[in-house]
Amino acid sequence: MPPTNNPGKNTEAKAETMILLVLKPALLWYRVPMSALLETQWGTNLCTNLDKNHPVLFLESFTPAVFGYYVLWLLDAPLFPYVDLSRPFKGFDATMFTLIYNIPTHVHHPEITMLTMSDESLDNDPSTTGESRRLVFAYFLGQNIGDVHFQDAIMNTIIKYFRANHPPPVSFVTNVYQNSAIGRVSGLQKFLIDYYIWACVPPEEGRLPYICDFANVDPSQVPPLSAYPAAFRQQVTATLRDNVTQDIVDPGALLRPQVPVVAWALINRTEPRGAVVDFAGLQAFLCNARQGTLKCRYHHHSRNQPCHNMLVDDTPVVGPVNPGTRNLALFVSPSQ
Repeated sequence: MPPTNNPGKNTEAKAETMILLVLKPALLWYRVPMSALLETQWGTNLCTNLDKNHPVLFLESFTPAVFGYYVLWLLDAPLFPYVDLSRPFKGFDATMFTLIYNIPTHVHHPEITMLTMSDESLDNDPSTTGESRRLVFAYFLGQNIGDVHFQDAIMNTIIKYFRANHPPPVSFVTNVYQNSAIGRVSGLQKFLIDYYIWACVPPEEGRLPYICDFANVDPSQVPPLSAYPAAFRQQVTATLRDNVTQDIVDPGALLRPQVPVVAWALINRTEPRGAVVDFAGLQAFLCNARQGTLKCRYHHHSRNQPCHNMLVDDTPVVGPVNPGTRNLALFVSPSQ
C-alpha cells in the first residue's frame, strides 16, 4: 500500500462512502470520504442527518480558497503547494459519479517566509491572497472547527517549506494572538516565540540580532520586544529563561566511593532547560535535535494521540486512481 501523507489517520484501503461538500453561495463542490469527516466532532455533527442515498452537504460561511486546504487534508493530500480541487456544482447526479481524478504537476514551488505569511495586502479577496497567507487562515479554520490534527499538519507544512528572511512583523504577531484560542499557547504562537528569539534576540551583548547577518536585514527593521503584545512579551521572556544553560548533575557520582566529592565531579553535562530552535535548518533541527523529541513542538495533539509528523513520504501516487479508497494521494477532478 502506498505511503500516505497522514499516517495517524485511517489508511486501510477499502470502499468509502463519499460525500459532496458544496460551499454556498459560491456553489463550489468537493468530494471527500465520509470516514475522514467522522474523525472530528465537527464532521460527525455535519453527518448526523445525512441522507446516505443522497450524500450532499451544503456549507455556509466558508471561504473556498481557505476551505480548500481542509479538503486536501481530508483527502490525505499534501497541503503545499496548494491545488484547487473545487468545481462548479451542477447538481448531485452530474457531480457525484465522476470517478477518474488526474494528478496535477506542480509548476511552481513557492516558499513560506515571514513576509509571505504576514502579507495583508490582498486580504480583502482571499482568492488572490498568497498561498502562505491562506495557510495561516486555514490554521484558524482548523481552530474554529476543532480539528487539531489539521492544525498540526499545517504546522508541519510551514516547518517543511519555511525560509527565514525577516523579523516577525508586530501586526502579524498581534493578529495571531488576537485570533488564537485563550487558555493555551497554540503551535503557531510557539513558532513565533521561537522565531523571535532566534532572529531578533542578540546572542550576546554588543552583537546584532542573528537575522541581520543571516538575511541581510537592517538592524532598524528589527522591532524591540516592547513593541509586541503583552502576552507575546511574557512568553518570549519565559522561554528565554528556560533557554538559560543549566548544569545537569550525574546522580551516579554521589554513589561512587570518592572522598571528598568535589562539586565539578557531580556535573555530567550542561544544556538549556528549553530548546533554542535553529530556523536556519528548521525541519532538520526539529527532526534530529534532542533525539527527535522536538518533532511535536508545534503540535496540539496529546501524548497518547497519533502524530502526523513531517517525516512522512508525501510523494503523490502516479497515474489515475479510484477515489473509492481511503489511501489517496493528490487528485483533481477533470473540468466539468
